[in-house]
Amino acid sequence: MLDGEPVRGEEIEKAKNGANALNRLVRAYSDHQAALLKAQSARTLLDQVLSFNSAN
Repeated sequence: MLDGEPVRGEEIEKAKNGANALNRLVRAYSDHQAALLKAQSARTLLDQVLSFNSAN
C-alpha cells in the first residue's frame, strides 16, 4: 500500500477499520488518563483518611 501499488476497495476498508480502531483506542486512553487526573484529589483525600484512621 505504501509503495504506490494500486489498492483494492477491500484493502482500503481494512485500512479504514484499522485507523478507526486505533482512533478509538487513543480516545479511550485519553479518557482514562483524564479520569485518573480528576480522581487524584479524591484518592489523596482517601489516603489521608485511611492513614489517619490507622494511626488512631
